[in-house]
Amino acid sequence: MITLSVQVRNAKLVKKALEDLNAEIPQISSGRIWGRLNAAKVRMKQYPPVKPWSSYKRTRNYARGWDIQKNPSGGDVIVSYSFINRVQYARLVGGGANRDGQAWMHVGWWPLTRDVLDDKLSALPKEISQLITVAARRRGL
Repeated sequence: MITLSVQVRNAKLVKKALEDLNAEIPQISSGRIWGRLNAAKVRMKQYPPVKPWSSYKRTRNYARGWDIQKNPSGGDVIVSYSFINRVQYARLVGGGANRDGQAWMHVGWWPLTRDVLDDKLSALPKEISQLITVAARRRGL
């Protein structure tokens, strides 16, 4: 016969540490997500070189149009942001969420917004997981 016994000591301390960690997760997530979106914003503000045959004078409105908006959270949503360009023609320059809508003259010249976001956000789950692990260890979990 095999008997295993498990004892939890300092249950109140463990409970408090878990509650503190639970409260910290939204801040960890929010800061890292905002940082990654900001990196995407910086990248989207970079213009490609002017086409040598073009006489178009750049207004820089597309670059100024980029913004990150924090959305209300609630329910299952811990953190929510929107990555926005307020310029009406932004989709024609950088394409839409499904990599569609980019005007033919910008294809291959201007980066697709979705590609930039995918690149900047790809490491996010691993980064957040690592930060939560560090926070848990700091609390002795």
